[in-house]
Amino acid sequence: MNKEKSIELLNKAVSEELTAIHQYMYFHFVLDDLGYDLLASVFKKIAIDEMLHTEKFAERILFLDGEIEMKPASEIKHIREPEKMLEIAMKSEEEAIITIF
Repeated sequence: MNKEKSIELLNKAVSEELTAIHQYMYFHFVLDDLGYDLLASVFKKIAIDEMLHTEKFAERILFLDGEIEMKPASEIKHIREPEKMLEIAMKSEEEAIITIF
């Protein structure tokens, strides 16, 4: 695989991670407001983990002398029901695993 294609794929991964970070932080804020402290803290931790993934992808892009494109892949979903949030999160993580393999 050539360097440009690698950078393109890494930037795609960055954009997916940014979407996940934004979505999980939104869930954290809403759940915290609704009084679901424990679940809110779980989503905050997951968002931080996603930030660490983004950092690794960005480091690799820079190593390849590429430019990091900091654009989320999609808009966040405005959801206020905890059960629906969990469904969205599970589906997103399953899709991420399928994409990797």
